[in-house]
Order: sequence, then C-alpha cells, then structure tokens
Amino acid sequence: MADPQFENPRLAEIYDHFDPDRPDLDVYAALVEELGARSSWTSDAAPALCLHVGRTGVHVIGVDPAAASLNVARRKPAADQVRWLQADPTVLPPLQVDLVTMTGNVVQVFLTDDEWTATLRSVRLVLRPGGWLVFESRDPSPSLVGMDPTGVVLANGYSINRTVEAYVDVLDVSGEFVTFRSTYVFDRDEQVLTSDSTLALGAG
Repeated sequence: MADPQFENPRLAEIYDHFDPDRPDLDVYAALVEELGARSSWTSDAAPALCLHVGRTGVHVIGVDPAAASLNVARRKPAADQVRWLQADPTVLPPLQVDLVTMTGNVVQVFLTDDEWTATLRSVRLVLRPGGWLVFESRDPSPSLVGMDPTGVVLANGYSINRTVEAYVDVLDVSGEFVTFRSTYVFDRDEQVLTSDSTLALGAG
C-alpha cells in the first residue's frame, strides 16, 4: 500500500510542487537511448520521466500502486503517450519490456528481503531476454535535515504561494530503517494532513 501522500487526492495534487526539478531523471532518459530500449516501465510512475521518454516514441508504462498519483499523472500534457497502470510492482500483469526503472527512493520502500525478492522476480518476468533493470539507492539524510534517533526533528519547512506549508519530522532511526512524518498545512481551510513513511537505509 502506498503512503498517504500518494493515496490522498489532495496531497497527490501538490506533490510535484514540492519536488519540481528532477535533474536525476536525465540519467534514466539517457540510458533509455543508450540501451536502445523501445519499451519500458517505470515503478511509482515518475510522470516526468514517463512523459519525457514517451515523447521519443518509446512505449512507456508508468506503474504505481496509488490511484491518486496516477490520476494526477493522467492529466499532465502528453499523458496519452504513456500507458498508466495501477499495480503492485511485486504482482504485475503480463508485460514484456526492454527496460525497467525504479527512480529515487523506490527500492527503499521494500523493507524486507522477501518484499525485495518478490519484486525482483516480478521484474524478471516482465523483462525480455537481455533486458535491463536500472535503479538507485539514496541516503535519505540530506533531505531529512537534523535527523536524530532520540527525538522528533523539524526540517525542510517551506511554503508554496503561501497556501501550503510542509515540513518533515523524523520519528525514528532504528537499525536499517528511518521513519518520518510529512505534515502539510493548508492555509485556505486550515486542514492539516500527515503522511508517515519508512525507508530502508540501503537497497535490499
């Protein structure tokens, strides 16, 4: 199940505004060209990557378990050039693609060896012979400033057009995992929404 910030329609609508620039996706787009991939699927949709690659004529499938995030992606310009699919990456429908990508912290949402193994098996089933899986693992601490396992730490406070304030509290750092809470305060109606997330500190 996806975190509330991807499942809640109101949070999904503003998610891209808090992370508008994704220069990291340039690497993935270049790899599509370098590997000569004619078809690919991207886990957790990554609309910016899907739309960019889709415009080049590559058959792109954006896979995400969160319906709200997919609804936002489907309304973006040129979204009709991408096949958007709501699915758990560990249980995919029959597909055959040249390339599978997992951008950002995607691989770190799989918190157990069993989850990661199930995902790799699913990926193997959808890749054509000679296909590629491309992913990354990140250190989340730069985006969670002041991470402290002994208490709650406020970080990354900022606003969008003075209508939404967002900040992150680190709730726990234990062993190989970090748990944090994203809080969004909507000035218009004073609604406060939260989303808890846990990431593994390294790839599975």
